[in-house]
Amino acid sequence: MKKIVSLVCGLCICHLLGANWYALIGTLCLVFLVVLHFCYAIYLTIQNRAARGNDRCWSAENITYCAIESSYAETAKYLLNQWMNSSGHRKNFLNPRYTHIGCGTACYLDKGFVYVKATQNFMEKK
Repeated sequence: MKKIVSLVCGLCICHLLGANWYALIGTLCLVFLVVLHFCYAIYLTIQNRAARGNDRCWSAENITYCAIESSYAETAKYLLNQWMNSSGHRKNFLNPRYTHIGCGTACYLDKGFVYVKATQNFMEKK
């Protein structure tokens, strides 16, 4: 009796969706794969936490850009002032948790002006 009810329910679903039986099976397979994916992600997260404990690494990033209008030293001062006048960027600079820093710049030409993009990455290393 249960098999007949489940078969009838399956046929009703196919009829309501306007689909055939193999579309329903394909959908069920996709649902299974999504559930499997989430289970695997949870498994990997548990393994990762077991390997490194509950220690977390903190990091932050400052990014800015401007046009180079005078010397590189003046541009560097301008970029630093932009960061220091922004409360969020200033917190990154002054946070004692960050023990390592990485910096990078890139210059590019746009509409006749030379621009510089600058980034800083802060990290706590344990």
